[in-house]
Amino acid sequence: MSTVPFVSATDLLHTDVLALIGTDTPEGRKLLSCRRTSRCHSCYCPHCLRLQAYTRGQELYQSAKTISPSRLKTGTLVAGDTALDGLRDAGRIVMKAARSTLKRLKCADYALSLETSLADGDSYHPHTHLLLESAPSGRNYISNENLQDAWLTELPQWMHPQMAAAEIETVRDLEAVCSYNTKSPFTGTGGQTTVGRMIDSLFALKGMKRFERHGSMKFGEWTGHPFADIGMQRAA
Repeated sequence: MSTVPFVSATDLLHTDVLALIGTDTPEGRKLLSCRRTSRCHSCYCPHCLRLQAYTRGQELYQSAKTISPSRLKTGTLVAGDTALDGLRDAGRIVMKAARSTLKRLKCADYALSLETSLADGDSYHPHTHLLLESAPSGRNYISNENLQDAWLTELPQWMHPQMAAAEIETVRDLEAVCSYNTKSPFTGTGGQTTVGRMIDSLFALKGMKRFERHGSMKFGEWTGHPFADIGMQRAA
């Protein structure tokens, strides 16, 4: 079992999220919680999302650490901002375009995660995080330029972002990358307005597959226990 904590408990479970659970508010009524006594596996339970994020990070790390560090790269594929009512369609398009981008670049070994952070106003910012195996040089080398060209080819033009669309770099800290790429949706949220918007986005994406592992990234297994590793105590 790894003794290196991937995430901070306070980062992944903000006190404002805890304060909303069980309250008679729109967000409180939506936000289910197993209250740490079991795993309810609800996509609206902050406790289970935190445990799920940690477990996914550990499993991804077990896969990726067997690959030569010189062949590991991490990156981001960015789409334009969207309103809440278009978020589900945007998420589907982004994930499909990301898969097609990596296929175009002849990359079969990767982990892909969809994230929807909060943008200006009432908009959301859909993007994907990548961890992939790629040649360190030569014909199949994936650079920032060819990743961005492939991404903008596969992503519908109306979804092109105003900022840089793609970036990729060599992995320097694999544990940190695995943690970041699989983090809980509530990471970094603060204030009930922000938390409420994040809950709305979870409802918009209900049932959608937002994390995938392919090729050599699929085979990592982890037999540890997230309660023990990140210090979560079961209720008495």
